[in-house]
Amino acid sequence: MRFFHSSAFRAICTLAAGVLLILFSAEIEKWLAVVIGLLFIIPGIASVVMTYMNNHSDDAIQHDSPLVGWGSILLGIAVIVLQHYNKSTVIVILGAILIILTISTVIELISAHKYWKIGVGNFCLPILVFIIGVLVIANFSLETITDHNIIYQILGYTFAIYGIIEIYFIIRIASFKHAVKKQETTEDEKNTEDNNDI
Repeated sequence: MRFFHSSAFRAICTLAAGVLLILFSAEIEKWLAVVIGLLFIIPGIASVVMTYMNNHSDDAIQHDSPLVGWGSILLGIAVIVLQHYNKSTVIVILGAILIILTISTVIELISAHKYWKIGVGNFCLPILVFIIGVLVIANFSLETITDHNIIYQILGYTFAIYGIIEIYFIIRIASFKHAVKKQETTEDEKNTEDNNDI
């Protein structure tokens, strides 16, 4: 259950959704909307369950909040349900998902500053993904791009890029966190030895 709640699973789901949109954008069918919806519902449910399970524990979840989980569940359901009525609405929801995901990533990066000295450059791609999400939603009213297949392609590549970015950040944060903990353990052992010598 913890894996399904993790950022790694969310990144894999996002990457998978991006690949599906790229491969099947020309003939996006009902089943594809269901798959993409489930890719957000499953980690959303896991996030909510894990958050409430750890609500009274010292080992509390640090990355996601119940709101993020519920938002992921509702957006996943909306993608599945609204696909039957209006594909444009689904596109708007996918753009909103991009925005929510990037906000979550930025929050995680900020919270990881104690492990990793994050440069401004690391925020560039998440911000770019955020902007694309906003433009996709704006296109719903402006209708600058009328071909839905093109929009699905843009969304597909953006989701895939976001998934890769998220995996990169997960690896970097985990490696720096491990290095910091290893250094702290070494210092504790050294202090213990010094105290024993005294």
